[in-house]
Amino acid sequence: MHIEATSRAEFDRVYDALSADAREVAMPPGETFWAERFAMFTDGHGTPWMLSYMGAKAHRGAG
Repeated sequence: MHIEATSRAEFDRVYDALSADAREVAMPPGETFWAERFAMFTDGHGTPWMLSYMGAKAHRGAG
């Protein structure tokens, strides 16, 4: 599953809620070259998640 948060606060809230009982955190929250914030983890039910917040990087390269 993938969720694209619309704000940093939403990213943090969703990450905290979904990863509270995570089986595995493959990529902890952090900045990447494509997103201001990105995380990848598997929740306690075995569902894999990718969570991102693009921020100012959403428009980079457009045009």
